[in-house]
Amino acid sequence: MLPEFIRCLLLFTLLTLGLGWPLAARLPLAPLEKLVASLVCSLIALWLTGWLLYTCVLPWFLLWLLPPLAAAGLFWRRGELVALLRDPAVRAGLTAQGLVTLWCLGWLSLVQNYSGGGWTSDWFEHWERALFFLQREPVDHLFLGVYPLTARPPLENIVTAACLHLTTVTFAHYQLFSTLLGSLVFLPAALLVTRWSTDRTAIAVLAVLFMVNPLFVQNTVFPWTKLPAALLVLAALHFFLRHRDGHAPLTSALLFATALAAALLTHYSAAPYALALGLGWLLWRPSAPGRPAFLRVTVLAAGAGSLLLATWFGWAFATYGVSGTLSTNTSVTTVAADAGGQLLRVLLNLRDTLVPHFLRSPDPALIEQTSPWGYVRDWFFQSYQLNLLLALGSVAWLAVLREAWRLQATAAPAERMFWGGFGLVVIGLGVAAHGARDVWGLTHICLQALVLLGLALLAARWHNLGRGWRRALVAGATLDLAAGIALHFAVQHHTLDRWLTPERNAMEITASYNPQTLKNLIGLIVNRLDTFHNVFAPPAAVVAGLLSLLLLTALPRPLHPVNLPPLLRSPRFFVPVILAVALVLRLILAAQGGQYYFGDEERYDRGVALYRALAAGDFSQVRSIAALPEHALFPWVTVGVTAGQHLLAQCTPYGDWSQPQNIALTMWLGAALLSLFSTLNLFLLHRLARVAGANESTAVWALLLMAASNTAFYHARHLLPYECALSAALAALITGLRAAMPVRALVCGLLAGSAYGLYNGYWFLVPLLWLVHTLAHWRSPRRWQVVIWNTVGTLLALGLPVLMGATLGGQQYWASLGTFSRSATLGMFAEAWSLPWAYLWHAEGALGIAVVAVIALAVGTGLGRQERPAPWVRLTMFALATTYGLLLLFAHGLELFVVYARTVKPLVPMFCLLGGWALSELLAPRPGLRPVVAAGIVLAATINLLPHFGRVFPRDIETAVLKHWGNPKRTLSIAGSLYVPYGAPVNRPDLALVNAQLLYPVRALLPLPRGETLLRVTHPLAYEPFQYECHTPRERDLIRQHDLSIRLIRLVDPAALPDNPPLSMLYQPADYPTGR
Repeated sequence: MLPEFIRCLLLFTLLTLGLGWPLAARLPLAPLEKLVASLVCSLIALWLTGWLLYTCVLPWFLLWLLPPLAAAGLFWRRGELVALLRDPAVRAGLTAQGLVTLWCLGWLSLVQNYSGGGWTSDWFEHWERALFFLQREPVDHLFLGVYPLTARPPLENIVTAACLHLTTVTFAHYQLFSTLLGSLVFLPAALLVTRWSTDRTAIAVLAVLFMVNPLFVQNTVFPWTKLPAALLVLAALHFFLRHRDGHAPLTSALLFATALAAALLTHYSAAPYALALGLGWLLWRPSAPGRPAFLRVTVLAAGAGSLLLATWFGWAFATYGVSGTLSTNTSVTTVAADAGGQLLRVLLNLRDTLVPHFLRSPDPALIEQTSPWGYVRDWFFQSYQLNLLLALGSVAWLAVLREAWRLQATAAPAERMFWGGFGLVVIGLGVAAHGARDVWGLTHICLQALVLLGLALLAARWHNLGRGWRRALVAGATLDLAAGIALHFAVQHHTLDRWLTPERNAMEITASYNPQTLKNLIGLIVNRLDTFHNVFAPPAAVVAGLLSLLLLTALPRPLHPVNLPPLLRSPRFFVPVILAVALVLRLILAAQGGQYYFGDEERYDRGVALYRALAAGDFSQVRSIAALPEHALFPWVTVGVTAGQHLLAQCTPYGDWSQPQNIALTMWLGAALLSLFSTLNLFLLHRLARVAGANESTAVWALLLMAASNTAFYHARHLLPYECALSAALAALITGLRAAMPVRALVCGLLAGSAYGLYNGYWFLVPLLWLVHTLAHWRSPRRWQVVIWNTVGTLLALGLPVLMGATLGGQQYWASLGTFSRSATLGMFAEAWSLPWAYLWHAEGALGIAVVAVIALAVGTGLGRQERPAPWVRLTMFALATTYGLLLLFAHGLELFVVYARTVKPLVPMFCLLGGWALSELLAPRPGLRPVVAAGIVLAATINLLPHFGRVFPRDIETAVLKHWGNPKRTLSIAGSLYVPYGAPVNRPDLALVNAQLLYPVRALLPLPRGETLLRVTHPLAYEPFQYECHTPRERDLIRQHDLSIRLIRLVDPAALPDNPPLSMLYQPADYPTGR
């Protein structure tokens, strides 16, 4: 679903910024003000369009006019757009907005079920309201069976409904668009920060404050309309203040009035702000001479706001009547019968909003539960969401009050009176707007905009804070992040329950929390709603890693003006960061299973057998394994890996390896250990670049490119020899390219020969490494010595395994070697020239094209300056061309070896080295572009790598089916494939498991057995890079035309299907590929 996710992001960005841009671009405003004005105008345009289509009963497909109109508007005013994007404040604001939005989406992806305090049902009501407009439900429809349409204003519902119609009408998409819209409240807050501070890092500070603020994060992922209303309130406040300054008074006044009206159409919680700002407008007038008459501006602004309000209230009055419109909101329906009783309610609610619950004694029934971590979560949730002071942060509220007091002491009397009155009116009316009694507090109802305004003030005053205050704020923010955000989403994701009580199911876990949590889960189940977590989200561990990266990305700049240590300003700082992230991703991938999919993974079993034979002292078994010729060194490497696997297995329930099934259940541990070679290759590439003569910047760019490479990543979950063979080859180069010494040359040759011994398919690396080593030292006076010693080392590494195998195996060894050497015909010799490029296109996508493009650009730029690339760059180009030439010669020319996808793997480090050099050269005079390019590489890596975390392999599906359904019959939807029958007898003859294996070769397609599909999972072979492992063009065409999904089918006629496929369907000698 990653392409769909990106499509939704692009569409939302286009609609929310592009529709209003032609108007905003012409306004006499500062660049960041234009951006916010465009956002406000775009939201109003979306509202007016959607509302017009609904009220006039026009077809919803007319919404498809909006994206091209938005794109046309951006293109029409592209000159102003380019100038806007060059503005430092705009770039800082958009960068910070991107971080904040991705941060919120990351937390959203962890939500399996909504919970927290008494929050329930609102999420479903607003989803229901969006559907109400799309489906044109009757106007007397009651939401949740209680609330009429007029109980809530509809602007946000119309906007999200429009986005849903242009994408997909699902609850997961609704959650996505609601979070995107709520996160945009950051932009007007950032605009206010630039009004109050000239410090360049203030916007970045605000981003961090938002990211660690529980009230903000929790409200962005809960799909209701309060934060979009706060967005428009803060925008209105800024333009109110701008009008007060006397700059562009009519423009500012109109934007103020329309934004405030739009806020009221989003959520009635904007009413206290509207009244406070209305009073401020009348009582705190601009006094500069020569400005337009105050009355004229007031009338025009009021008229614009009233016209916008009339679009909703006019229709509502005509449809429901005045009483049916104004008396249905809970602010009215829950008011006490007498004025005295209502006043007492307001005063008590005000006290409970200002005084934290733990300093009082509210009825704890709301958060009573059997889950200890659920109770702690709710305790903090009620503090951060409902108490006005703690909503700012556990320490931040003190700093906000302090800075506000300091500002008031130096402000003009009129300004001091305005801000004091604004705060009192908003707090007083914001609490009074809720008619019912609430003993926990009411900050979350109407005061969210005020809280975010306080955070904006704190960000603007950050540079005025002393070191002690900053340290206290960092400590408080750490507590807020841990207790208010991480714990909250751990509960919503059931993380702690899975770790500590893995035997419980989802319903049992939910029942241990407060009653509202169970109501939310029942709502999801009854209405069959798939959440964003189920549809879009990668694994939780990946999300946690990405969230950590986002926070690390946002943190350093806000630490200004504290000077960073020199190490943190050096490219070298990023090396351990990239390696750590790469290692974590590979370990997570291995832990998800997928082992024993590729045929070469069976070689790992030899290492397991060798380990067990050595442990048991069974030297006859050791001798038989050592006598096998193919990949002769790999079993000896896997002995060490298996020993580590066995040791780690002692920490699991499967440590007793006397039972063979326990070995199988811990194979992911072996894959995780073997994946260390994949991470090692990244480190070796960085070292190779430095040893070859590249600067640190080039080495880091090359490292980042290889860390982002799909080809260098996805084998990490499998038990394959490719990575360790590549490690030997890279280590050989690092050793050989150092000083021309016989010892180093000998070791280089030994490592080069070992690369072949680890994986024979990398035969071409042996002559390549010898040639590169020779050319690197050709000008050295000791060149003949190093050449001879390199040759000796290579011959020793190649010959010793052969000598050992021949000694132990005798004639059988040579027979096996001959058979194995004739097996490299799986595929087509003639594809040698095209397969590497076709594979890299499907595996690397846009990143691969970009790398080739920047290499070509760097070479062309150098030629234009009549500059030759550095010797190591020319040597790398030579190595790349030589490798391709060797593959062509021995495959296409001599027809000895077919080129596979795995054969292309050694080309990737060469491309990464050249790409790193090209990026370093091109970006050296443009340092400002480095973060943008790095972000692009990370995005490309995300697109390439994330799908692997959701991929499921046949063996894992077979295990799940055996566990939950029993042992079914097995069949295939293709003919000609190799097939190994399952050993246990069938105990579910009414079921058939289809395609639960590697599908190779592919002779023809077969129909599926008739019946109901109980389970359907996309086969890994649908992933196009896998189709270049041995499959011919004819086979790839069949695979791409046919749905090869793994299915569990309840058979209509079980007797008509045998337990296993008939021999005629399976592999026959005639199916063996010849390479032609």
